[in-house]
Amino acid sequence: MNPDPVRPGERLRTANADLCRDREAAVGLQFETVSDYARDLQPTARELWGLSDQPSVNWIADQSPAQLAGVRVRDQLLAVNGTAVRPGRRASGAAGRAVREAAQRGDVSLRFKRGEEIIEVSLTPTTRCGYAFFVSDMPGVNAFATGELIAVNRDMLRFVENDDELALI
Repeated sequence: MNPDPVRPGERLRTANADLCRDREAAVGLQFETVSDYARDLQPTARELWGLSDQPSVNWIADQSPAQLAGVRVRDQLLAVNGTAVRPGRRASGAAGRAVREAAQRGDVSLRFKRGEEIIEVSLTPTTRCGYAFFVSDMPGVNAFATGELIAVNRDMLRFVENDDELALI
């Protein structure tokens, strides 16, 4: 089995927050826009996923404040704590930063467009380890943590049978 490395990575960061020196507040969302794709792939991204220059949710962590509030993949982010999110080339990064910064200050109010409907949610952030999780292209069945990051080799992803095994790292 080839488990999704983001899901156990997020679980590790959240479940072990008390053990981490550096912590951060999070609501469990990531964003993308059509501009995040190569120019020749943008028409396909628009057609298949309905992407535009407005940031859309492309990932939601399991059991995160965002998931529990009913946020869905492809919801378009319009505002963070009442401040409009501007569309454009770097909008997905700006949206992510705005949400992270708001989460550090406390509850986060987000306004989304879902189809023709406007949705407002209020999220109370959870605490997670403030270090990165990444998948390495180095060969071998290996994974490690340094206290600042968790790294998992791709071969490890092929070796484990499910996310629970990967989360034991």
